[in-house]
Amino acid sequence: MRLQLAQLRRLQQLTADLAGMIEPNAVAQRIAETLVAEAGVAASTVTIEHNGQPRLLAHAGVPARAGAAQTFPLTVADRAVGVVSVTGAPAAGSEAHELLLHVVGLAALALDKALLHERTIEQARHDALTGLLGHRVFHEMLEQQLASGRAFSVILFDIDDFKEINDLHGHQAGDEVLRMVAQGLRRRVRSGDNVFRVGGEEFYALLPDVAPADALVIAEQLRIGIAQLGSTLPYPVTLSAGVASYPFYATDRDELLAGADAALYTSKRSGKNRTSVAGEDEPSDAHSGDRTVRLEVLLQKDAETVTHSLHTANLAVQLARALAMPDDRIAVLRIAAKLHDIGKIGIPIAILNKPGPLDEEEFRIIKTHPLIGAELLTAWGMEDAAQFVVQHHERIDGHGYPFGLSGDEITLEGRILHVADAVVAMTLDRPYRRALSQREAIDELLRHRGTQFDELVVDVMVALMPRIAQRSDRSATSVSAGS
Repeated sequence: MRLQLAQLRRLQQLTADLAGMIEPNAVAQRIAETLVAEAGVAASTVTIEHNGQPRLLAHAGVPARAGAAQTFPLTVADRAVGVVSVTGAPAAGSEAHELLLHVVGLAALALDKALLHERTIEQARHDALTGLLGHRVFHEMLEQQLASGRAFSVILFDIDDFKEINDLHGHQAGDEVLRMVAQGLRRRVRSGDNVFRVGGEEFYALLPDVAPADALVIAEQLRIGIAQLGSTLPYPVTLSAGVASYPFYATDRDELLAGADAALYTSKRSGKNRTSVAGEDEPSDAHSGDRTVRLEVLLQKDAETVTHSLHTANLAVQLARALAMPDDRIAVLRIAAKLHDIGKIGIPIAILNKPGPLDEEEFRIIKTHPLIGAELLTAWGMEDAAQFVVQHHERIDGHGYPFGLSGDEITLEGRILHVADAVVAMTLDRPYRRALSQREAIDELLRHRGTQFDELVVDVMVALMPRIAQRSDRSATSVSAGS
């Protein structure tokens, strides 16, 4: 009686535990182990059918050397849920056999509930109309990609004139177009890429380990492929696209998505059915140059400087927005910030990577990099950005270089770039010193406020730094542009 009471308590506990389980594999494992422990079978397995194929959820015990396996269907209201298979089953009619049947009945109910929960979660992750992954999953996978620190690109697609398709041909035709575009994108991306429907007629493609130039080629292939599909319909279906790449364009999630959205707007504004790259003034095609690729010139020489430049660009844009700078000026500032150290391609690598302080001659050579950078940008047709690059080491008190400008002789963009550059330099590890803490960096800014740095820009920077630190906690502190 004591043994039976103890077993009854264990079965009651099993019932209670199964009622709280929602993960199919956990339910199946508990059932398989219970059959071995309580019903005396040699081994047990729990299997369900998934997409037309058997899916083994759990097994326990060691199969008996002799004796065929016996199967017990898991059914709920005459509906098959799965199958329990056992070897060494007790004799029919015995107490152990009755116990086995009781546990199988519990298994059917618990597993049915867990599978229903799994299907509900899976359906919530997918768009019902197109079958693509949805908005929430896109942001989850984007955060994972950012946390990995590896380079990747996103492409934002929007169906051109979709409202007209709905208005002129009806919502059923609009739904067919959405399904056609979804299938077309999904079939044409690489096996490791993912496509998401994130809005009414908006889709994102997430491309791991893809740099800007390659992302542009992929975006164009996808856009052209959809246009070819659309040509078979009684009305044209085309896409406009915007590309943004991490860390080449941005190292912050919000800035990256804003860049893709802005690039998409450029494509729409320029006539639709084309692709634009974040940071470019005009839409691109598969053979055009990508301005951000110029960073690769510097990357080949000094990857650490590229990392520094990308962080500086993100910080400079945040400062400019906090100072209510117009979008067109922010766009030029972003280019200048990303390329502010491009002049270092003319500096010997031994000086760039010297682990200790520079001597007088080495420092004289280093001070030429703003001039070299400005000359390069001017040659590339970026005169506005060039003037900010040449000023990014000028000081408010006139003791900077290369021209010794002071006060309002330095553009606001130049003053912003100087502060952003200094903050990033202080808060990233260098070959000759450790990174400063946020508090130490703020103290350093305040110490030189009004002498080296512009007072207003410093005040805004100090106000922004706690928020920036919170964002940085969600991604890698230092991103290798070559990873």
